[in-house]
Order: sequence, then C-alpha cells, then structure tokens
Amino acid sequence: MDASRLLLEQMLTRGSNSQSLIFPAMFNFRHGIEVALKWHIRYAGGTIPQHAGHDLEILIEAFGRTAEGLDENVTYISGYMLDLVSELATLDPRSIAFRYPTEIDGSEIPISNLSWDLRRLLFTVDYLSILFDNLSGWIDMSTEEYQAMLHKLDNEQRV
Repeated sequence: MDASRLLLEQMLTRGSNSQSLIFPAMFNFRHGIEVALKWHIRYAGGTIPQHAGHDLEILIEAFGRTAEGLDENVTYISGYMLDLVSELATLDPRSIAFRYPTEIDGSEIPISNLSWDLRRLLFTVDYLSILFDNLSGWIDMSTEEYQAMLHKLDNEQRV
C-alpha cells in the first residue's frame, strides 16, 4: 500500500505527465488489500476459502465470518472499511485489469470508465493502511482472554 500511496502522490504532483502510474498504483493497492485480508483472516483464526484466489468479495465474506459471535462492542471489523474494499473490488473483480494489458485470448479487459478522484483515492489508501496496521491489535483485544482480563481489571477497580 505504501507503493500505491507513493505512486498516487507522484500523479498528483506531476499531473498529466504521470497518468500511466494509475495502473501500478491500483495494482499495488488492490494487492495490498488482498494480502492484508488474507493475513488477518488467518491471524483471527478464520479460514480462507480455497476458491478465494484474488476475489476481494470472497475475502470480505471470510473476514466477516471471523467476527461472527463477537460482542458488537468488541468487534474489530469496520463496516466502512469493508465498504471501501467492496467498492475497489467492483472496479476489478478478477484482479487482472491493473495487472495485464489483455485477456489471454488478446481481447480487451473491461475497466470502469468512471473518473477517479485521485485525492480521495490517496486518502482511502492511507486510511485503509492505518486500519490494517492496527487490525491485529483489535483482533487481540476481541479475544475472550483479553475481555476476561478487562472484566477482571474493571471489577478490581470497583472494589
């Protein structure tokens, strides 16, 4: 995600001379999210479906399942964060548009023709980077052992 941020910053400062950086910026951003989701699913004790591949929607579902049964007050999954990842997933569902110039058969790879706000995209990269960086701590705090320790400390302070 740092590589994506650096490329987007270059696009914003260099303007039209750097438009070709959007593809490596988006590839690095998407790949960073995919790797972060897979790592955190495993860290939280979840399972990555065998058919997940590069599919962010499948990974989001698997990520969400890792929090099932948790108290809403201790859940570590931000709905807003998952919405941002879902939005990115719709741009490139198969994770190939920013990776390859064409399909294997030589046909064009469809890509969204929407204009992108580079400043918003840069903010999103920074925001998700921070969330993923802090996520393992949130996962640790959501465990029964950690919550029991907090409960014990709370009871001791009341005495």
